[in-house]
Amino acid sequence: MPPPAVDFANFGRRVLLVGAGFSHNWGGYLAAKVWEDIYGHASVRARPRVRAMMVEEPSFERVLARVRASPFGRDDATAVERAIGDAFERMDITYRDAGRRSVADSTINDFLSRFCSRPVGQGTGFVFSLNQDLLFERIYGTIVNREKLTIPGIQWSSPPPNFPTIDPIPPAATLDPTSGGASLLERRFNLIKLHGSANWRTAGGSATMVMGDHKTATIAASPLLGWYLEIFETVLCAGDVRLMVIGYSWSDDHINSAIVRAVRDYGAQVYFWDIRAPRDMLASVSDGNIILRKGFLGKASGTISSIMPAQPYNPTTEEYKRIVAEFF
Repeated sequence: MPPPAVDFANFGRRVLLVGAGFSHNWGGYLAAKVWEDIYGHASVRARPRVRAMMVEEPSFERVLARVRASPFGRDDATAVERAIGDAFERMDITYRDAGRRSVADSTINDFLSRFCSRPVGQGTGFVFSLNQDLLFERIYGTIVNREKLTIPGIQWSSPPPNFPTIDPIPPAATLDPTSGGASLLERRFNLIKLHGSANWRTAGGSATMVMGDHKTATIAASPLLGWYLEIFETVLCAGDVRLMVIGYSWSDDHINSAIVRAVRDYGAQVYFWDIRAPRDMLASVSDGNIILRKGFLGKASGTISSIMPAQPYNPTTEEYKRIVAEFF
């Protein structure tokens, strides 16, 4: 597959990457909570061998990988997959309840729109997510004159609602983007779900979510997700790129290596938004010291819900102003 063409002339070179810590501000589950929901799910309670394994395995992603191999059977894997699917559905129910949100919609929309700063139909922007939830579809798109997020390389099973929405979101099929890939990206605000999405299905009807111990192989086997990873690498290496990272665990080697290469060889800079110290987050990252020595741009420590609070209504806290001034 040829490298994805990016319209760099209209690309603002400000990029966002989010992990589970981002969604957590709206009630999204961290890994430990997903494990608890799986362990307590009725379909898994009926499978004592799976639960016995889970007692020794604290990572729900590794639980999924293990039940997909011997000595477990297809029924074991189906039980865990059903439990994971129900956990994502419960998260989505929380996202739909606008009255319970702790983050100001106006502020998060202002913040996200800055990653595609040019007028509607002219700018090219990128938000990369490692989450498979539907949070962005639920919260972004309220500013009339700002570009809406689009998800390249999928085909909706029925017309999707206008985002943001609290309405049901239909399933989408994943496409092979080997032809016409560039036109899917140019002059658009692209939401790239690097590990798939809870509502995507393959041609065979299987869920398209990357989990477990073999993420690189899973991504390589999917034309769409392989293309997404190439987009991530190409965008970060465009030159003079600033990458903001929110709520990412730094535990995925394929993501880490792309960031390290962009910093080392193409001058990318990284802005950390996390309660943890960058030195601690990067301690287990191969060549992570390169990011600290050459690419460290800045740091924000407060939660999104404290910096963009819905109540009391204060869309422009001093910390929010500082982050915008430092990064954009």
